Amino acid sequence: MNDASDGPDSQRALAPGTKINQYVITDTIGRGGMGKVYLAEDTHLHRNVALKMLHTDGSPGGSAADELIREARAAAALTHPNIVTIYEVGQWRDIPFIAMEHVRGMSLQEKLEAGPLPVADALDITRQITDALAVAHDAGILHCDVKPANVML
Repeated sequence: MNDASDGPDSQRALAPGTKINQYVITDTIGRGGMGKVYLAEDTHLHRNVALKMLHTDGSPGGSAADELIREARAAAALTHPNIVTIYEVGQWRDIPFIAMEHVRGMSLQEKLEAGPLPVADALDITRQITDALAVAHDAGILHCDVKPANVML
């Protein structure tokens, strides 16, 4: 297993085998404005997790780290089948991360790129999204990044 002494920079993905506390990276599964998302094995609980690691320039604090913590706390306060479960907020080499439920499947964006959805499927997906957003809104949480790439099917 890698336990690299350099740590990642904001542009390079972590290599499979890199150990982040009790998590072992197996693949990169997403990239976004805030950071990268990795598939990792939780070696304590023997399950796969999605590990969202904040992009960093080497400084441990700042508004991006605060935003990541707010995102994790907001999601952790919600219970709904269409909202991921947050397992942990942690830090590795001054890089904040969220360990969360790994949802298998494709994103709505990938599905849409394959062609138009049948109306019944589009309505079902829309209902599930609005149900989850209603739960968040009832808890006083406004999701500011609803987009097809962030919706897993």
